[in-house]
Amino acid sequence: MQRLPTFVSRHPALFKRTTYTVLGAAAGGSIIAIVSFSQESSGSDAVKNTVKGAAGRVVEAGQAMAGLLQSLASSIASGKPSLLPRGKLTMSIAQQAEAWAESQEHAEVLVMVGGRMLLDWLLTTAAKADSSSEQLNAERALLNLLQHRRTASAVLYLPGALSKMLEIAGKSPDSDEFADALLNALGGITLPAAAAIDEIRSMLVQAKGESGPRIQELAIACLSDYAESSVVNCGKIAMVGGGPELGQIASAAVQEGRRYNLETQLTRIMGILARDCPIRHLLGMGQWLDPLLFFVADASAERNWSLAARAMDTFSACITYGSQLDAEVANANVYPLLERLAGESDLLLLRSLLTAVAALAQPGTVRGDLPDAVRERWSERILEWICSEACEEPLRFACAEALAALASDNGAGGLDVACAWLGDLLIYLTRGVKTYQSIREVTAPQEVTEAVYTNAVSVLPAYARGCAAELRGISERAASWAEPPSYMDDVAQPSAPPPASAQLEARLADPLLCRCLKVMCALVANEPSKQQWLRSAGILQVLYRLTLGMQPQDDDSSGYEEEEGMSAALGDHLSSSLQRQIARLLAILSADERALGSFQGSGWQRWLDVSASTEDCKLSSHARRATLNLESAQALASAEMDDVGMRQPLVMAVGSAALQGPRLVMRDTVHLFNPSARHHHVLATEGTASSSPEAPSIDVVFVHGIRGGPFVTWRRERSAGVPPLPPPSVEHDQCWPSTWLADDIPTARLLSMEYAAPASGWEGQSLPLWGTVGQLMDQLTAAGVGQRPVIFVCHSMGGILIKEMLANSAREGAPAHHRKLLDSTAGLVFYATPHHGSWLADIGWNLRFLGASPASSVVHLKPGSHLEEVNSVIRGLHEAGQLDVLSFCEGTPLSLVPMLPRLVVVPEETGFPGYGETVLLPEADHIDVCKPPSRQDPAYTALLGLISRVSKKEPPSVQTDGTEAEAAQ
Repeated sequence: MQRLPTFVSRHPALFKRTTYTVLGAAAGGSIIAIVSFSQESSGSDAVKNTVKGAAGRVVEAGQAMAGLLQSLASSIASGKPSLLPRGKLTMSIAQQAEAWAESQEHAEVLVMVGGRMLLDWLLTTAAKADSSSEQLNAERALLNLLQHRRTASAVLYLPGALSKMLEIAGKSPDSDEFADALLNALGGITLPAAAAIDEIRSMLVQAKGESGPRIQELAIACLSDYAESSVVNCGKIAMVGGGPELGQIASAAVQEGRRYNLETQLTRIMGILARDCPIRHLLGMGQWLDPLLFFVADASAERNWSLAARAMDTFSACITYGSQLDAEVANANVYPLLERLAGESDLLLLRSLLTAVAALAQPGTVRGDLPDAVRERWSERILEWICSEACEEPLRFACAEALAALASDNGAGGLDVACAWLGDLLIYLTRGVKTYQSIREVTAPQEVTEAVYTNAVSVLPAYARGCAAELRGISERAASWAEPPSYMDDVAQPSAPPPASAQLEARLADPLLCRCLKVMCALVANEPSKQQWLRSAGILQVLYRLTLGMQPQDDDSSGYEEEEGMSAALGDHLSSSLQRQIARLLAILSADERALGSFQGSGWQRWLDVSASTEDCKLSSHARRATLNLESAQALASAEMDDVGMRQPLVMAVGSAALQGPRLVMRDTVHLFNPSARHHHVLATEGTASSSPEAPSIDVVFVHGIRGGPFVTWRRERSAGVPPLPPPSVEHDQCWPSTWLADDIPTARLLSMEYAAPASGWEGQSLPLWGTVGQLMDQLTAAGVGQRPVIFVCHSMGGILIKEMLANSAREGAPAHHRKLLDSTAGLVFYATPHHGSWLADIGWNLRFLGASPASSVVHLKPGSHLEEVNSVIRGLHEAGQLDVLSFCEGTPLSLVPMLPRLVVVPEETGFPGYGETVLLPEADHIDVCKPPSRQDPAYTALLGLISRVSKKEPPSVQTDGTEAEAAQ
């Protein structure tokens, strides 16, 4: 550094900049040499070449620096660096700057050393009109600087640089080349967020086209970039009258015709201003509408779909954000234009048309309502697109947004759209389904693939299509109600105000919607691809429109400050049955991690939070499952990327916690006895294998039997020897696991499984036992069962299912996550399970020859060798010390059929598996055996004792390979 010229040391800023540059060049060369040496050195020749090349780069940089410094010497020595003298040395500076700027490496050094002083001088010199060598060299130097992103940013960030650049481009001999370079440079950088007002005025003057069409396009492009960089710049453009100026330029462009580059830039800046300008009232967007429609028509005639789509999007933004469209113009020009373009196949254009339809359907965008014929025609067309196999997901999302706007009307027209929308979605889901009825019972599971079992459904497609057809009649029935004629006012007694149309429609739609949603849940519960299709097709929007969107408004309401008010405002007008089906469908749709974006801002999350705190067991369980799925998806999204954007799926930081194990997924058949327990949230946010002190210490999984349910089976009420009718709903205080067990063992996670378990085909369809076992295993694994000790509590056939599942997991070659669930199983509790088969099942199965229709699963309750083989596997696990086994036996006969005598359904000889502890309940029949009347009843105390013993044991160390996490995911 001692050999630097003396004048450099007299200027601290230049000395500092020069020192950093020289040292940086040397250090950079050294680093390159070291890295190259570590990567390439395999012999003496490689080392020599590497060191020689690095040294050469350092020397070259040093020589170039010395030349530049000598050229700048006399100019800076004058002591007035802001007033550079003219002369031979100055021209030499321009020439050297041009040469240096040709190389990106040298151009960056030039900008670093010369700084703002040099760049300002180049801009001033290049903007002169004398066409001297100095001016041309400065112009070429700027042109070279624009070729590199970093140096272009340094130039364009200077105050007033853009307007000067436009002046230079307008008079340059290489005007087109300069304009192209400037346009390319703008595409790679972001302009300052606060431009000077004078610079914006200057660019608006240049945008009028007095300097030629090329500069006009470039000026508008510069304004667009400024507007895109911040809303502050948008406001400044509006303040200096940019809106009316752009309208006049657009009208002139229409007269000239086919200036597609100009039209592209105009539509771009108009769109940005329409969407982002904070003072839109100053823009005068009304005068933009006609030119934009001409742009669309002209571009589509030339099949310039990109420009047509952008112009249509800008038109939609204008009418959405405050520029009301005249109804006559809409009927004469807009609707026919949309109809004509709807037949094109360009994806970008179709999406812009859908955006326009959505904008036109919004209240207030057109003077007068959207005509019913237009609404009906476009809704049918969009539904045809959305249900087409060729419709891609981005177009489907756009279709859903347009349909949501068309359905938002409170009248019959909006209801018609919503009902047709939901009905068509339901019909689409019936394509290619395989029902339980179509799967024959087989003796070996390999004869039917697991995928067939997984994707089978319990509902017939014809029934689903019938429900869809009924939906279209809802609005007609609602429209049939009318107010009394006016001439009756004097003779009729005053009555309460008639119900709002929303209330009337909801009352008519509620039972049918409940059936439709139940069918939809059955069709998509086990098919993630259909769930994703349903989300992209707008199920959340149409469901909101037909349920919460029809909530009656109370003018006296002061908001949702109180919890009771919030509950009333979020679905109080809907029946409990419909709310349960809504929550169930939302829980199914939330299972996929991709669903998070669909739910955000949809309006459903607040309703789910409220519903999760209700006393209704199924409603609160469904709603809490949905919120847990969304919480786990959010945790995974936060944890998925590390510092370099790589996914780390098993252990990753989430704030101050860690995502341990696979993501928690609560699928359709897994229910929660205590939805408000804190440990559910811990597993959702920290992972299913969380070791947090707040994580559950043990899982207790309840499995019902034939004709049972996830909650109704585990109530406290006892009958008098007659099977009780199932209640319409079960509340938490009626279920002993929700009250007693959750209180006695608060660290236990209490789950309940649900599966189709009819006694006969007349009561419904069910999978064969093989398929049910496979589904239960997958659903338990997704819920994190197997990450800690687990106890299964089973009633009747539920015990056969769990024993079959564990026996399959014990077989050689079972998947790793199945084996892990087996190793984690620490206890089995059986309430009246026919371990050795049931003679009633044998009789029932044989009655099929007399016209009876026993369910396919009944065959597995027949006495036979298969049950004995499974029982021997469980016996081996118990005798090895892995399983604690507790069996309860019934002692009171039950009347299954009124004309037949009472009988003991599962006698003690078949209810005792031959191992473990057995408790006889002499006063309990087959239904009541799992319904302890009090905490002191042996049916509860013995179970509580087993859970307490198991929870105190040390969990077994489970050795799994790397495939376990992958399979669980």
